[in-house]
Amino acid sequence: MLSLLRTKLFSTHKTTAFGDSFSIRVLHIFQNPSVILAYGISSKASKKSSLIKQKNEEKSQLIKALFKNYGFTDTQLSRIARTSPWVFLTNPQKYLLPKIDFFRSIVGVSDTDLPRILAAHSQLLGCSLENTLIPSYNFFKALLHSDDVVLGMFKRNPRMFQCNVQRIISPNVELLRRIGVPDKFFTYLMRHQPTVVYRSHIKFKRCVDEVIKMGFNPLKSTFLIAVRVLALMPKSTRDRKMEVYRRFGLSDDEMLSIFKLKPDFVCHSEKRIMQTMDFFMNRMKLPSTAIVCCPSALSYQFEKRVIPRCRVVKLLSEKGLVKKNKSLSSFLPLTENAFLNKFVHSYEKELPGIMEIYRGNLSPLKSESGCGE
Repeated sequence: MLSLLRTKLFSTHKTTAFGDSFSIRVLHIFQNPSVILAYGISSKASKKSSLIKQKNEEKSQLIKALFKNYGFTDTQLSRIARTSPWVFLTNPQKYLLPKIDFFRSIVGVSDTDLPRILAAHSQLLGCSLENTLIPSYNFFKALLHSDDVVLGMFKRNPRMFQCNVQRIISPNVELLRRIGVPDKFFTYLMRHQPTVVYRSHIKFKRCVDEVIKMGFNPLKSTFLIAVRVLALMPKSTRDRKMEVYRRFGLSDDEMLSIFKLKPDFVCHSEKRIMQTMDFFMNRMKLPSTAIVCCPSALSYQFEKRVIPRCRVVKLLSEKGLVKKNKSLSSFLPLTENAFLNKFVHSYEKELPGIMEIYRGNLSPLKSESGCGE
């Protein structure tokens, strides 16, 4: 009966923040008369439950002291108690210390990061060291050939260490290798979006096959970016964003051309897409080919980069100081200093107020044309 009670309370009850005594509230169920009557627990069993509760509270105090020794705060311990209350009923020498030492000494997690990570991902403490955590670490170390990259991946995505890497991640990695993806790209993938390979092999293969069908080259980094987009973004969401581009005159062929150059162009929000496309197509009067030739224009900071630079180039074009229909790729990708030297400082004598126009301190230009494809 007590076993049934433990199963029920640990699957449904959540704790509150710890008080000074650090008592785990779920254990108070053993002293609640109504619960004892409801479950038909005898007086003898009730006394036994009180002894169990006392021992468990002593154990929770010991585990609290252990965590405190590793720099955990009361707030972090409260979070662990809410998400994984069983942690405070385990054998610390057998289940907790070996894992904490593993994260610190083998993975290389700092004493500052460890409490933060384990408080947010306390399920890691329930993973088998021998069957899950160590095999995961060995797999990623062999794949990435770098302790620093493995550590960085763990800090950003700790849950990657919780899965069965041989069953889930390894088949996806092997698929990429078979089609020719260079090992150096795995470092990029695991640094920036490791969850791409953290999915069923059937779904992952479907994304890879679709990217190959589009004509992407596995030897180029855009291949993995395209796989990432298809794997992480639902098709309905992609279709909805593509429809926004269509409303501004982009054809399916043009969107495919943009996707091949910059697959993440569909990762912007619909609001952002509408804002940038309205500016380029309606205010700047650009043809759709201007975006096809410079798809990165959709990704630059709109207020701080796109608008000020287009404002300046449009003015120079109207004054006949630069050629009309200047391509976006000729000025948007430039560094700040390079743009200022080429398009602002070089024309300060002809146009004394050009710096103020660039900064937005003077009125916008009267004409709405000037940049081209």
